[in-house]
Amino acid sequence: MLRLVAIPTEACPSRKAYRASGMSTARQVKQWRLHVARHGKIRHDAEPTRRRIQALCALGWSVSELSRRSGVQREHLREIAEGDIPAIGPRVRLAVTGLYATLSGSTPPANRYSTRMRNIAAAKGWPTPLAWDDIDNDAEPADLSHLKRMVA
Repeated sequence: MLRLVAIPTEACPSRKAYRASGMSTARQVKQWRLHVARHGKIRHDAEPTRRRIQALCALGWSVSELSRRSGVQREHLREIAEGDIPAIGPRVRLAVTGLYATLSGSTPPANRYSTRMRNIAAAKGWPTPLAWDDIDNDAEPADLSHLKRMVA
């Protein structure tokens, strides 16, 4: 009888994780197939990741720069930000979540690309990180219109 072995990795272990476990190749393949058969390919709702990408773009971070820093393809990030992709894998989710944690408190260097990205995000109505109380669970960004009146 084949049993699953515990391998410390993210929610859906990749075949590479099984290769690193020291098992024989045949056993690695069996373990991976058994995992997928039991759990299916794990996908996450793309909404929180979409919000994170949009918030970073609203600060002025370009999709190309986010791609370079996260290792996720530029076109894939753009499709997520536009809402074209409803579900994503754990690798993309973790990459964007880590990137958001790093960059959400800072703005990119001022140049024409960051200005252009801020203008595009503003035109699309994408909120900044401060607009969210809880970016994962809020239905809508917080209403910040009272802050605009206080500043004016």
